[in-house]
Amino acid sequence: MLIKIGNALVDPNEIAVIQPDRNERLSEYDKSTHILIELRNGGSIWIEASMDEAEAALIDAGVVTDLTASEDTGFPSLHLTDEETEKLYELESDGYRFMARDQDGKLYAYRHKPEYGGFYWNDPSPSNATSLQIDDFSFIDQDNPEPTAICCLLNYPNLN
Repeated sequence: MLIKIGNALVDPNEIAVIQPDRNERLSEYDKSTHILIELRNGGSIWIEASMDEAEAALIDAGVVTDLTASEDTGFPSLHLTDEETEKLYELESDGYRFMARDQDGKLYAYRHKPEYGGFYWNDPSPSNATSLQIDDFSFIDQDNPEPTAICCLLNYPNLN
């Protein structure tokens, strides 16, 4: 099933990350008129659309759940230190898109979406991963079934 986001038809199963154009209205991500869709195969496409339009298309297609539809379902609080927030922006500007914690507790940032290999996360391009401080981002658990997208953390509604 393809869904329409802005001026493009996209297979939602192939979407790895959707993020706004960082060069447009940096303080108003949801008002951006261009978004970048990174695909699971490593490719990416630019689309003329807003983040609100992308979210609405994914919700309408049943791909994601609208957590703001009810008072009972909201985002949990996420408290980051100033150093962690700064580190997220630094990682993103260096091209890192995901973070994941191995079963031994070690935390890594990846440029491409890694796959879980049973004990370690495997990056399709191993030279594109970097080690982080084990104590940072304690909310990223080694039992998370998916890596954490850095852009989602930066756009998180309760981010301190």
